[in-house]
Amino acid sequence: MRTKEEVQKQVDGLKKTKERLQQNGGMFAEQYIEQIEMQIDILTGRESYADHEDDEPQMESCAYDTDQWLQGESDEDLFDND
Repeated sequence: MRTKEEVQKQVDGLKKTKERLQQNGGMFAEQYIEQIEMQIDILTGRESYADHEDDEPQMESCAYDTDQWLQGESDEDLFDND
């Protein structure tokens, strides 16, 4: 399991990515924003991977990746480091 600081770093990074998407828009911005909001909900414990197992494949995969990061199975940041 991750520390509060590690989780907060991911939440902060995801929020910054969401802000960039909201400002710049783009064809798939809404879909990515929805995924980011789900990731934040999983990271903060409001939702879990199980809540998204039967979602459309992209959402389920994103939820899975977030859960794997939370469990320490991945060290890759969940947000873009641009």
